[in-house]
Amino acid sequence: MPDRRIPLPGLHNLRDLGGLGPVAPGRLWRADDPQGIGADEVATLRRQGLGTVIDLREPAEAGPARTLYPTPLRYHNAPLFGGLNLAAPEIVEAPDPLLALYLRALEDSAAHFASTLRLVAEAPTGAVLVHCTVGKDRTGMMVALMLRLAGVPDAQIVADYSETGRHIGPVLERLRARAVAHQWDLALLSRYWRSEAETMHGFLAALDDRHGGAEGYLSDAGLTPSEQRALRHRLTRPHDETSAAAPASDAPLFQPET
Repeated sequence: MPDRRIPLPGLHNLRDLGGLGPVAPGRLWRADDPQGIGADEVATLRRQGLGTVIDLREPAEAGPARTLYPTPLRYHNAPLFGGLNLAAPEIVEAPDPLLALYLRALEDSAAHFASTLRLVAEAPTGAVLVHCTVGKDRTGMMVALMLRLAGVPDAQIVADYSETGRHIGPVLERLRARAVAHQWDLALLSRYWRSEAETMHGFLAALDDRHGGAEGYLSDAGLTPSEQRALRHRLTRPHDETSAAAPASDAPLFQPET
């Protein structure tokens, strides 16, 4: 798979999903936590067309990102795991705890998936950046649903998910240092730091077996057929039909929205 990364100091897992199946360049980006970027990197992202940021972390994780970035870029804090019991035995004790977590999220967070994808469908001109902390699990599931809806073949969705593992070493080192400082169980946590193809294969298979695919799942979750068409159109129509690069600016990154 070609390297679709957007090189930027402070981000390790930033990439454009354009070129996967019918997805057009400049429509959808994915990334890890942008806490390490500054004004120069922000100006670069804006010149490249960034228009909207969707942060899938919980409010306590997002912290200042919700209030400290007053610019024309739109920022949405759209937590995916709100209310989900990440320590449930059926997750922690599963042979693949990540897959167990993803399948639990499919059932318990359906409304959150739908509301977040509605934000993407309704986003104004510019690329939409979706991120969490590592850019792997919450971002991985959200991106997989969008790519499936856009008609991207499963092999490419799985390869994109697995690619994350090649880029997140520095992010995991930061998390590992934090775990050591708090004396958390590294052996347990490391099981959640993987990005293996089998996990995404299992997620997509469950999406089909339990819900009849992305369309059926999102319809049941509350995303209407017209909203799904709008999302698909936004992801796949040519760049010059939908966006122009945002003007350069030295302003900070995000404009909070409720």
